[in-house]
Amino acid sequence: MCYVVAELAQSLGVPAPELLAGLLIGLALALSGRTNTALPCPLTRAGQALVGVVMGSYLTPEQLRAVAPLAAPFGLAPVATIALALGVAYALARWSPLPRADATLATIPGGSAAIVSSADDLGAGAGLVGFAQYLRVGLVALTAPAVAWAVAGGRTSSPAAPGSQLWPTLDHLVNRLVHQLGAGVLLVRKILMPLV
Repeated sequence: MCYVVAELAQSLGVPAPELLAGLLIGLALALSGRTNTALPCPLTRAGQALVGVVMGSYLTPEQLRAVAPLAAPFGLAPVATIALALGVAYALARWSPLPRADATLATIPGGSAAIVSSADDLGAGAGLVGFAQYLRVGLVALTAPAVAWAVAGGRTSSPAAPGSQLWPTLDHLVNRLVHQLGAGVLLVRKILMPLV
């Protein structure tokens, strides 16, 4: 099912169609109530290890040499991102009804699956943490192409993919973000407010 949805999304020019298809189907299954059984822990860990190995296999020594001159920005960007996330978590825990563990795990960047799976162990609400983590992943996947296009000054380094005309203008990006954020607010009110 994910493959079919990803192919359809790619034909429409949706960025990161494989990632978003999995997110949308997972969300639909979670909202339907059909995913109330958890995988056994060893199977979950084996899956995470497999994904890590596959992702690591894409990194080659040539790529490492190519990015070596940019080591400082590549090192500072994650540190700044984590510091910003911890600042937001502190503010949420201090000035909202969210407990500190929920606020921290909901805002921290990183491996969403690992963060969500550790939420119960750390006394945080896995539903809230999962929603926040995957909302972040989805928003990044949807907006990254437009941000990259804007940073590149409207230039692309490769031939346009079919449907890439969906992302050419700033007004389109703003319009899309407003609609997504509006939908997100409605979903939060409908799904999470009873949990908070």
